[in-house]
Amino acid sequence: MKNTDSLRPPAPWIVRYARFLHARTTAVILICLALTGIAVGLSSRLTISTEWYAVLPRGYPSVEDLHKLMARIGSTASLTVGVESPDREANQKFADAFVVALQKEMGPQIANVDYKVDALTRFYRKHAAVYLPEKDLLAIDEDLKAGITEKKLAASPVPYDLDLDDEPPAAAKKGGLGDITRRLDEAQGDLKRFVNGYYASPDGKLIAIFIRPRASGADAKVARAFVEHVRQVGESLHPASFNPAMKFSFTGAYYVGLDEQDAVKRDLVSTAGLCIGLIGVAVTIYFRRIRVIALLGATLVCGCAWAFGLAAVAVGYLNIQTAFLGSIIMGTGINYGVILLARYLEERRRGAEPEDSLARALGGTWLATLTAAGTTAVSFGTLLIAQISSFRHFAIIGGGGILFCWLLSFTLLPALLVMSERLSPTVRHTGGGAHWPSFLVELPLKFPRTVLVIALAFSAVSVVVFVRFLPDALETDSRNLRNKEHGETSTARLDKRVADIRKQSMTPAFVVTDSLEEAKEVCAKMDDWVAREGEAKAPIKTCRSIYSMLPKDAAKKLVIAHRIADRIDALPVDALSPEDRKTVDELRSEIVFEDVQLKDLPEELVRPFREVSGEVGRLVAIYPPNGRDLAVQEYLFAFTDAIRRIDLGHGRVVTSSGDAVIFSDILRMITHDAPRTTALAFVCVILFVFLALRGGRSTAHVTGALVIGVLWMVGIASMDKVKINFFNFVALPTTFGIAVDYTINLYTRFHDAKVSDDAEGRLSRLRIALRETGGAIFLCSVTTIIGYGTLIIADNRALVSFGKLAILGEVTCVIAALILLPATLLLDKKS
Repeated sequence: MKNTDSLRPPAPWIVRYARFLHARTTAVILICLALTGIAVGLSSRLTISTEWYAVLPRGYPSVEDLHKLMARIGSTASLTVGVESPDREANQKFADAFVVALQKEMGPQIANVDYKVDALTRFYRKHAAVYLPEKDLLAIDEDLKAGITEKKLAASPVPYDLDLDDEPPAAAKKGGLGDITRRLDEAQGDLKRFVNGYYASPDGKLIAIFIRPRASGADAKVARAFVEHVRQVGESLHPASFNPAMKFSFTGAYYVGLDEQDAVKRDLVSTAGLCIGLIGVAVTIYFRRIRVIALLGATLVCGCAWAFGLAAVAVGYLNIQTAFLGSIIMGTGINYGVILLARYLEERRRGAEPEDSLARALGGTWLATLTAAGTTAVSFGTLLIAQISSFRHFAIIGGGGILFCWLLSFTLLPALLVMSERLSPTVRHTGGGAHWPSFLVELPLKFPRTVLVIALAFSAVSVVVFVRFLPDALETDSRNLRNKEHGETSTARLDKRVADIRKQSMTPAFVVTDSLEEAKEVCAKMDDWVAREGEAKAPIKTCRSIYSMLPKDAAKKLVIAHRIADRIDALPVDALSPEDRKTVDELRSEIVFEDVQLKDLPEELVRPFREVSGEVGRLVAIYPPNGRDLAVQEYLFAFTDAIRRIDLGHGRVVTSSGDAVIFSDILRMITHDAPRTTALAFVCVILFVFLALRGGRSTAHVTGALVIGVLWMVGIASMDKVKINFFNFVALPTTFGIAVDYTINLYTRFHDAKVSDDAEGRLSRLRIALRETGGAIFLCSVTTIIGYGTLIIADNRALVSFGKLAILGEVTCVIAALILLPATLLLDKKS
């Protein structure tokens, strides 16, 4: 047996533990597998939620308000059906048949269906006497009084669900009474642009049907069943029988939400598969032993299963942030097994027997790896103080998974290693093995001062760049957190075409009140605000309640309308042309000279204000100003602050919620949580390292290299304009815990070598530490990078940003550990 005294001997309790593992190998393996089976059973119950509100605490005001809102009005999102073929008439016939069949088959599941405006056109023409602006009625009156029928009409402002043109139609040429009829048509503005009264594209080749379900889309199973039922209704009509080229497609927020859930599931499978494959390749290249893949793989599978079993018990569901923790846990959790196996194989190559090698490997790695796992778990754990619930879930599942992987690396992995040794030796020859390249070993040792100066200089630059970028560092555009393929899919393309048809926001903020009068008060308050601030400064564009559908100043308008009728009646009939005589008869038969009450409103205007219970009129919709993108934080906060709590006086307050309110709350929470959790993670890591190493100088070396690596990380990220969002933010505190793994393992290996403490001894110890452990540390970083790197292929932009920022931290911190730390240790004569 070769001499193995170059390392400090293991403690007696470590020797006893190694003997226990050799004696109870089968029992340890069976217990771990039994617990894994239980964990798999628990984790199979987990569901995934991709809704924004799943990021916030369940009891948070805006989340509670959103649930109350959905209970009153059902889904706040619409399912849009696109009917498309080259035949305009076929599209219209199918749309009519489809809506009839839909209401017959799924009536109780649907809050409303909207696909035509012809009834609205007839209604506004019939009641033109009270819906036309007063100034236009006066203009008609003056024109008739002067014997001129020319007038200039502005667009009617009335429809709740149509965004009418602000510009009046062009003035018509002077002519007979036919001009009045034509201008009454023009007064309907955008209503006239729809082909035959359908929500259709200008060529009529696409018709949009808007369906608002009663059930929220938050429950993926319910939402998917609803969409499938709608699909079956459409297919039962055999679209091809209307036109062979007819397509029947879905889009809208309701469907896009399901699309995103499907994308998350696809990403889960693809990233997990890629992560396992790449980690396997990296480990095989380093260890050059196939069995190592099996040993580490079994340990990782069990660790991930335990982590998600914990998630099932402690949380109950996954969100878009925690669903991908499997790759992160695998990439980081493998580190402890890699370090242990590297030390074990080093001992075996030296000629030690398996039991002695295991004892020395356990003794030489348990403290460093436990400290690394502990600091990683603590850095995850600091997210528990965050207000955002997804951060807390991330802490529970991620921190628990890391500790489980460490525990299994020192129980299941050694037991599997002992069993494999009994079947076939892991090392058939001495010497050789994977080492850190010599030129990388010598780089920091030959030029320590140069390395230190360059490191400090780049750190200073990083600090300056970061401070300058800090005011703009927060991601405020929610579109950058959605699927990156969203603008390229057929669903997205259809959504854009439908938006061109509707030409208005489909996602106003909704407010539910307790009465019709209260709804009226809300809009009166909002309208007064707009009038007081002016449209250019007011944080909202308009507020619409069912009262907004009624004509304004009807009594005054009726006086003018009757005067116009009298003037028309006073015209000498014999002097009228046949065309004008026909116009007079049409006006008398079509126009109603009476006010409009709520009971007179057509279903098309009432429908958007109907709740699930059937109650009508207590719902209010508030629209953001045109031209102010809510992706801009200033506009988003102004709009949501205006609508989230509306004080009606006398202690009466109504509240609102929706995607905009939820997202603004997330942004505010990040600005609150980010500094606190990052600072706490840093302090906890330092304390943990100090307790483990029991020395201020040792702690300074280990954490100093870590801090430099993190400074480089934020500096480069700032140079690249990488913004912080609710997802990638966790890369900051977790990097402290994960990256300290590299510095503490190198320091521990340096400290454990039994070589003199003089200058030559320090140099020799550093060479040994870098040569024997540097490769294992680099492999640990590579596997962690793989865990994060697989997120880059995800469709979701938030995942991609998280992967990029975390990879950047890994690269900078491993460089600091393997280049900067050896240089500082060599320069410090007391180390």
